[in-house]
Amino acid sequence: MVAEETSGLSSGRRSAWQSPLGVTALLTKETAFSLLNKDIETEEFRMVDYPLMHSHSKYLQAYRTIRKLAELLRELNERVPTLLVGLCGELLVKSKLAESGMRFLSKSGQAGFDIELKDSGKRIEVRSSLLKNEGIYPKDIMFYGWRIKDRDSEVKYDYLVCVAFDEELTNPRFYIFTRDEALQAGDVSIPRFKKVQKKLHLFRSVEEMERAIKERPKYVTEWERYVNLNSGKYEDRWEILKDEHSSNF
Repeated sequence: MVAEETSGLSSGRRSAWQSPLGVTALLTKETAFSLLNKDIETEEFRMVDYPLMHSHSKYLQAYRTIRKLAELLRELNERVPTLLVGLCGELLVKSKLAESGMRFLSKSGQAGFDIELKDSGKRIEVRSSLLKNEGIYPKDIMFYGWRIKDRDSEVKYDYLVCVAFDEELTNPRFYIFTRDEALQAGDVSIPRFKKVQKKLHLFRSVEEMERAIKERPKYVTEWERYVNLNSGKYEDRWEILKDEHSSNF
């Protein structure tokens, strides 16, 4: 699970943030799940033996709880930690998998991916984004942004699920790529995000993408342009995961 705070730097697996009471809390994926609902996963991040449809509702319940927390933080003029954005995305993806009858294991941050499909062993990385600018393009150009690969790092996932949220962490959209598809992204060199080798910026419109290309032609690769023009091809492609488990459907 990664909340894409920037095009190059995710929030990682832990995030220090200021609570509404003014106390700095260190949140990790582990502690967040534990605080929200201890029945969702065990300490080792393995699903307990709930029926899949029951776990589907439990993941949705956890997502709604986080969304309400984010709403309260906004009312208090507090920053919503990027960890919560990433956690919302991961919970919703797990809910989708459980709803479809797919068995899976949740993995820790050290694994390099978030979810392992139990029957095939395929690995899924979930990355989430709000609409943003990040100072890369003129201020009125907004995009969803996800990191695909860092420099000098190994890609350990087989599927990349990119989740786009609105400001209220609602109306999620899921863009699903195979590893080979994602790695078709060209290399970029953005001074502000030196670690990023490959990324995806998804703009609100074709016109906005064209303006971004005009302003920063080297920042929008040919593959990104193709995805922006054909985003529907990649949205809600849950069937490519199901194909690995044809006996379950």
